[in-house]
Amino acid sequence: MHLLLRTGSGGARAASLVRMRCAASPAPLRLPAALVVVPGRRPPPPTLRWLARSSSSSSSSGTTTTSTTTTTTTTAAIPSTSPPSSPTPNFCRHCGAAGMQTRVPEGDTHAREVCPACGVVEYRNPRMVVGVIVARGFGGGSASRAREVLLCRRAIEPARGRWTLPAGYLEVGESTAQGAQREALEETGADVEVLRPFAHFDVPAIGQAYLLFLARLQAGGRPPAASTPESLESRWFRVDSAGGGESGGGGGGGGDALEEVPWSELAFSSVSTALRLYAEDVAAAAAAAESGEEGADADAFPSARRYRQHHGVIERQPGAGPNQAGTYRLVDHTWSGGGGGR
Repeated sequence: MHLLLRTGSGGARAASLVRMRCAASPAPLRLPAALVVVPGRRPPPPTLRWLARSSSSSSSSGTTTTSTTTTTTTTAAIPSTSPPSSPTPNFCRHCGAAGMQTRVPEGDTHAREVCPACGVVEYRNPRMVVGVIVARGFGGGSASRAREVLLCRRAIEPARGRWTLPAGYLEVGESTAQGAQREALEETGADVEVLRPFAHFDVPAIGQAYLLFLARLQAGGRPPAASTPESLESRWFRVDSAGGGESGGGGGGGGDALEEVPWSELAFSSVSTALRLYAEDVAAAAAAAESGEEGADADAFPSARRYRQHHGVIERQPGAGPNQAGTYRLVDHTWSGGGGGR
């Protein structure tokens, strides 16, 4: 008799095929209530629970202050780091065999987990984080309105209670822009229109890549909510300078009453980096418009001539917090647009 064994609450946690030889006995065969008997059917490849804890999923990146010609990074020395250690599965996800081996497969260059029974190789790849900088000045705003960005205060770990840009992991089946829109809706309750890419940050130390877009509120769409299941609150803040102050607390109200971005209370270094670069670009666009520079448009911030698309690599100090000052830096910073490129 073939038995398909399924255990665990909320779905199959393990499955195995058991052959049993039953001798004649007056006592019926008793199975635990959690087992489902499916006579004469072979089970599909098992989906097994990973027994080791997964690596941290907190979003992080680095902080930098850059000009249009050079890259300036934090002064703290950052030791080189290797990719994060990942949990080794106890069982093969293809055949269920135990004893996964860590070795370099033939023809490969990296050590990977290999099943000793069926030879299946377990590959691990970086995770993509997508998000938006939502500003009120895009597509017809003024210099002051372009400085107003929408932040949300996290209601979940990691970094619960700290401020962040709407962002999260990309889902299978959606484009990066669609994922960024979804994250904005989930975290702020607002419908946004994605306008253009803004920054791509790689964070090898935690196996993540960040893709951030510039966006604005969707005309006729849902406005930011007071709170959502993922955010304690959502508010508009004023980005006044790329250097950033140490002002704390949330900013309420509207217009000139808005407080500056609470730089010291941001959740992740990726958020701090993006906002500082954005502040530089808006300031450059404003200066170009005020000086009457040809091609600068004071009513469409950031102007085409001063808008940049950024790329860089975040180096993080091992064991540091997600936005701990002096423990991360942006290297290999390149950009296009902004009246030039590098």
